This record gives sequence, C-alpha cells and structure tokens, in this order.
Amino acid sequence: SPPPFSPQPPKKSKVIWILLGTLLMGGVVVCACCGGFIYFGFGVLSTQIANDLRDNPAMREHVGEIQSFNCNIIASAAEKDENAFVFDVVGDKGTGTVTVKSMTDVDGNEEIIWARLRTSDGSTVDLVTE
Repeated sequence: SPPPFSPQPPKKSKVIWILLGTLLMGGVVVCACCGGFIYFGFGVLSTQIANDLRDNPAMREHVGEIQSFNCNIIASAAEKDENAFVFDVVGDKGTGTVTVKSMTDVDGNEEIIWARLRTSDGSTVDLVTE
C-alpha cells in the first residue's frame, strides 16, 4: 500500500510569489479607489465651473449651449498656476478649451478668479477677468 499522504510545506519561492501577488493586487485596488475619488472630484469641479460659465455672453457667442465640459487633467497639470485648470468644452456652435483659475469659497463652492476660452480656430477670448 502507498505511504500515507503528508503535505509538504510550500517552498519559499512560492510563498514569496503569493505575497508579491497579494501586495500587487492591494496596490491596484488602492490606486483604483484613489483614482475614482480624483475622477469624481474633477467631475464636481467641471460641473460647478460649467454652470458658472453657461450663461457667459462670450461663451454663448463662441461655443453656444454647453454640451460637454470636462477637465483635461494632463493640460491642467501643465499649468504653472496650481489653481488653474483646463477644460475641454463642446457646444452646439463650437469647441475649445477653457482655462480657469478658481478658488474654493467658505461654502465649498468654486469662485472663478479668471477664465479664458481658446476656440478651435486658435483665437483667445477672456470670459472672466480679475
């Protein structure tokens, strides 16, 4: 009859791979959660700024009714002013990018300090000035 089965302890290399895999998966979960919170935050910022600029006469003239207004994270990161953000805007009359410097007021709302629209043809229009 065969000898009774006796489990062998896992090899050290197998334990290390399991540990590394677990740490990697934990890191992915943490990054996904943080990324979700950041994405949500930029969505809220985009909505507040879009609502503030929706009825701006220059915005209406060049872009029309805003159909989408999304934060361009890469362009925003390239801005020298940490309180300036860049948004890609699409309207029923045109498209462009809006650069906005804003500050959060005591009520938690974004207050626009200045805003500038660059239209798809490259012209620049001040929407809000200091």
